[in-house]
Amino acid sequence: MKAGNKLAGRYLVVKTLGAGGFGKTYLAQDTQRPGQPLCVVKHLKPDSNDEFVLTTARRLFTSEAEILEKLGKHDQIPALLAYFEENGQFYLAQEFIEGHPLSQEIKRGVPWPQDKVVRMLADVLSTLDFVHQNGVIHRDIKPDNLIRRKSDGKLVLIDFGAVKEIQDPKVAAQQRTGATVAIGTVGYAPAEQAQGKPQFASDIYSLGIVAICALTGKEPDQLESDPQTGELVWRQGITVSHALGTVLDRMVRYQYSRRYANAGEALAALRSFSLIGTTAVGTPSATASTSKVAATPKTQVRRAPTTTLVSSGGVDGVVWKYGIITVIALVIMGILSIPLQSVLNQRVSQVRPMPTSAPDTQADRESSVPVGDKEYDVPDELFTQGSWRTENIIRGEQRHIYRILSNLTEIKLSWRVETPNVVAVLFDPYNNLLESAAQRGSKILRREDAPYRLVIGGQPGRYGLSLQVSRVEPSPTPTPEELEEPARVPDNTIEPPLPGR
Repeated sequence: MKAGNKLAGRYLVVKTLGAGGFGKTYLAQDTQRPGQPLCVVKHLKPDSNDEFVLTTARRLFTSEAEILEKLGKHDQIPALLAYFEENGQFYLAQEFIEGHPLSQEIKRGVPWPQDKVVRMLADVLSTLDFVHQNGVIHRDIKPDNLIRRKSDGKLVLIDFGAVKEIQDPKVAAQQRTGATVAIGTVGYAPAEQAQGKPQFASDIYSLGIVAICALTGKEPDQLESDPQTGELVWRQGITVSHALGTVLDRMVRYQYSRRYANAGEALAALRSFSLIGTTAVGTPSATASTSKVAATPKTQVRRAPTTTLVSSGGVDGVVWKYGIITVIALVIMGILSIPLQSVLNQRVSQVRPMPTSAPDTQADRESSVPVGDKEYDVPDELFTQGSWRTENIIRGEQRHIYRILSNLTEIKLSWRVETPNVVAVLFDPYNNLLESAAQRGSKILRREDAPYRLVIGGQPGRYGLSLQVSRVEPSPTPTPEELEEPARVPDNTIEPPLPGR
């Protein structure tokens, strides 16, 4: 297809944007819309005339169009304008996004600062969460498929992968055996996707690789992996916070069951670690209020003695006049003290929180709790009855911190968050991470003088939390094997399986 050709009597080809095994992509003008705006036309051309392949191509093409029609309602996904078939060829017309691909920003040898990586993750995950909630796996997340929109700097997710299933007769054989075609880009696609079994967690892996490459300034083929476990080894030579490193480690786990199950869980993990949504609330207004209160008494005190009336002769006249001035000044100060006292009382009420429920009052007294977060003591009911359940509401970007203090020597604590997109993180009394963000998990807790903390974070709204404990009895007589080799913690207690896995 050459520049100047017209498709479907409507789309005037301007130039070729790219080509691949599945067809070509053109920049075109929509001549039937006001102003003839630019759009992207994808030409899907199967590599075979095999009847089964053409039938499969038509089915996948229709499926792709239906997916794009549904997802294009999101602001950061291109809208589908039209789809049509012409001379046995398939075409998709989509909104043109003016901008540049993220691959122009991620360069070898030029690491990104951590805060930029976090912003990129939050931006893409919010879009990917919408995709996953609609039951769609993108299957080809990489820098070239993330467009930095010129108008607002947001990242737009393009090039969904279903159209790439239109290949050659080998596709037909795979379709006949019920396998899904392996789609993706080498270096960004995880093992299960390369085997034709993509999961929502496959997209999480790909985005994790994008973030690690940006953070390290390396290409995917430069990242090393542990030959025994298959896990990526990427932290050497860089400085990364414990929170971001923990999130990225989980995003790129070799086994998809050990990753975040979907974009919503990964986004909730960023919130639970306070990587996003940690800006202080109310600081400017508080400062302004303080300055106004401080300035008010100075102005009022200096206004009273303003006039000097020592113009008449005689001491008695002066004393009499100053006596009147003193009385007037006292009256004025008394009147002005009423609004001043009101302002001061209002300021005090802003600083001192109004009485609320017992947990909230206690949380407000804890200076170590970040602004907006709430801290609660788990009641003794958990230890006397073995279980405890509560419901609570996350407002805005706040986190809920549940303090767990036991007098028992050892207990096994299990927890479960009953709401999607809300996760829990467990810390010991010394602020060491014991369990990373997940919706359920368990851990052996030993008696400490200070409480353990279970931190709940994620999407604002109501959630349910269930806790269970059981006493751990020490083994009376260790076996010879136990004496020779210390007991090793099972791997699944480090990162508990996600719900439904």
